Amino acid sequence: MMPKMQLLLLLLLPLFSSTTKLLRRELSGYPDARCNDGTVASYYHQQELETAGSKVLVYLPDGGDCSSKEECSARCAAGSEDEAHCTSSRQEVIEREGGIWGSNPDKNPFHDYFKVYVHSCSSDSFSGTRDSSSLTGNFFFKGHNILTSTLQDLVSSFGINRASTLLLAGSGSGARGVGYNCDFVAEAMGEVNPSTNVRCLADSPDLSPWWVKREGECNSTQRVEEEEKFWGRKSDASCLKRVKQSGNSTARALNCGLWSNYWQDISSPLFLIGSQLDPESFASQPCLPRDDAKEIGEYEEAWRAGMVALYEAVAASAPKNSSLPSLLLCPWLPLRGTPGGLFLPTGRASD
Repeated sequence: MMPKMQLLLLLLLPLFSSTTKLLRRELSGYPDARCNDGTVASYYHQQELETAGSKVLVYLPDGGDCSSKEECSARCAAGSEDEAHCTSSRQEVIEREGGIWGSNPDKNPFHDYFKVYVHSCSSDSFSGTRDSSSLTGNFFFKGHNILTSTLQDLVSSFGINRASTLLLAGSGSGARGVGYNCDFVAEAMGEVNPSTNVRCLADSPDLSPWWVKREGECNSTQRVEEEEKFWGRKSDASCLKRVKQSGNSTARALNCGLWSNYWQDISSPLFLIGSQLDPESFASQPCLPRDDAKEIGEYEEAWRAGMVALYEAVAASAPKNSSLPSLLLCPWLPLRGTPGGLFLPTGRASD
């Protein structure tokens, strides 16, 4: 079986807002569900429970991350802008509006899903498995365990093992988490209900042209290597199996840590959404030119070209006999980057 893919143009339409209320549920019965500071992790679930046993949407938000003791200490310091993403949430009720949270069936294909929002508090793109120690700056990195515990609690408390469909979705660092965990969630749900259809959706993951960098010495992939060691990152199992023979930790980190290198290892149906220039992703690149407006302009042009080439290369692996619509309108999911991005459905074709 070959992946079924096609490159589509994403058009953003005005969003008609409707509010979804979500109630906090603490993962106190799961010892590995810990935020960076050791407090108990939590998730939020829709207060209407009727669809919990039918269709479920689990959302991983963009909470950012850190990859060194110094960076995490600054990120999680009292009063910092990102402090809330390092500790348990105390807000009992949150509201989400429009897009995938909307209730209008004409505007949102997920309007009747039981919705779950996993609080981001592990700074590891929902992939870490590491306990606190002096080597981690006394921070926990338990994002993968938080997601695992959330699924276990959803099964025991809300019976999502009866669901016909589960969608794992995420944006930014949460989209990275979707990549690392997509097949894991499919396998986990398959163990409790083999008939559950697990699909994944990633909005603005790190599917980016890592080879674009300024002249001179610059390691654009060093961070992803540091993350694997620092977080104890749990990557896609198929990718780890593919690169196991190399026995090289650097090769493993790069092959299984970057969407650009491991997308082909994900076997579950997957939607990728991205833009030629996501401002947040672009600005965070370690190899941006310094202070030279002309050089930055040339770099941006190369980046945009690299993004298009990357998505086209992925789409080129689609079976030639696949027939998908050439245009898809998606008012339900705002693109994190600039309007007019790329929409890429992928996955395994059925027999």
